[in-house]
Amino acid sequence: MLKLAYGALFLAALVVGSQAAIRLASQNSQDYISDPFQAVLPKTPNGYISTDAEGQFELPLPVMAQKLAAHMQNLARTTIISPNQDLAQGPVTYRIRTLLMGYPDYVSMALRTDVAGKVTVKIFSRSRFGSSDFGVNKTRVQAVLAALR
Repeated sequence: MLKLAYGALFLAALVVGSQAAIRLASQNSQDYISDPFQAVLPKTPNGYISTDAEGQFELPLPVMAQKLAAHMQNLARTTIISPNQDLAQGPVTYRIRTLLMGYPDYVSMALRTDVAGKVTVKIFSRSRFGSSDFGVNKTRVQAVLAALR
């Protein structure tokens, strides 16, 4: 019985320690701020960049920027980390922490208008930790784009 108690205590300490390591890990925000139109996917499958076709909208750029910012502000555990906070002025990067473990994921967004006046929303979502995201970043990007439609 004593071994079981020590085992449970060890496991609890391991979980608390890993949580602290994740939440307190050094993070230079500048490393995660990027323009998704120029971003390159990581070699590990823990990121997703929307295609131009996925992000085509008929709305004017200022309206799209406002809709996208409002959507992101309503997401739980989401913080803007880029110096620029206005999508109409350029790319914006957010940190979103996962619900259970608090892992930081980074989502960069940018808008462009083509000659026909259509706006392309480009989103680059990637995980800070791990080598696989189990499709979370792709699902997140597609959910944001679906919310804008």
